[in-house]
Amino acid sequence: MELNEAIAKRRSVRNFKNQPLPDGTVEKLIDAARIAPSAGNLQVCEYVAVSKPETKQALSAAAGGQIQVAQASVVIVVCVNQKPLKNMEAEALTFTVFWMRGQQLKT
Repeated sequence: MELNEAIAKRRSVRNFKNQPLPDGTVEKLIDAARIAPSAGNLQVCEYVAVSKPETKQALSAAAGGQIQVAQASVVIVVCVNQKPLKNMEAEALTFTVFWMRGQQLKT
């Protein structure tokens, strides 16, 4: 399937069966997400698989009452560790300041 075809045929699923997934499915999904490239290879995402009904219900409420969150057999929560991003922003700012100073010296 070509990229444009995949994009054109994409669909949004909002109804889920509340039944267990085959063994290894969640791990495969998380592994695929974990090894995906990231900006600067920072790998700032962490993944939590949630299957407890009461936790899924709380996530559903936190997601604006989206009932499909509570209906899914497993919800994968993506968490972002912002510390490496802040370090990257500081490095980028430092580089920009040095670059600007260098430009001033050239004139």
